[in-house]
Amino acid sequence: MESNGMLGKIVLWAAFNAEVYVAMYELRWMIVFATVLIVVDLYWGSRDAVSIRGEEWHLSRAGRRTLNKVIEYMTYLLVGCVGGLAILEPVGICSHLTSAAVGLGLGSLFEISSIIGHVLAVHGIRKRFNVWTFLMSVLGGKRRDISDSIDKAIEEER
Repeated sequence: MESNGMLGKIVLWAAFNAEVYVAMYELRWMIVFATVLIVVDLYWGSRDAVSIRGEEWHLSRAGRRTLNKVIEYMTYLLVGCVGGLAILEPVGICSHLTSAAVGLGLGSLFEISSIIGHVLAVHGIRKRFNVWTFLMSVLGGKRRDISDSIDKAIEEER
C-alpha cells in the first residue's frame, strides 16, 4: 500500500514537471527578447557611464545590475505566465502566453526607456524621451498625430 502512494506522488510530480517544461518552451522567444534587451542596455549603459559621465567601469557593478535585471524580467514573465495558467486561462479570458507577453511587455517598456536614455546621452542629445508619456499620449487619443505625441514625450534634461 505504501508503494502505491509513492507511485502516485511520482506520477503527479512528473505530470507537473512536464507542464512546466511545455510552458517554458512556449516562452522561449520571450526569454530571448528579454535577454537581448538586457544585453543592449548593458552595452549602452556602460558606454554612457564611461564616455559621457566619466565613471570607471566595474565588472562587479555591471554584473550585479545585469543579474538584477535578468531576475526582474524573468519574474515579470513567470508571474504573467503563472497568473495566466492559474486564473486567466481557466476562466477563458486569455492564454498563459498572452498574459506572459503582457507581463514582459510592461517590463520591457522600462528597459526600452532606459536604452533610449543611454543612446541619447551617448550621442550628446540633452533631452529625455519618456516612453510612458508617449504611449499614454498615443493610446489616450488626446493627440491625433504621432509627431505631437513624440514632441510631448521629449523633455529637456534636468
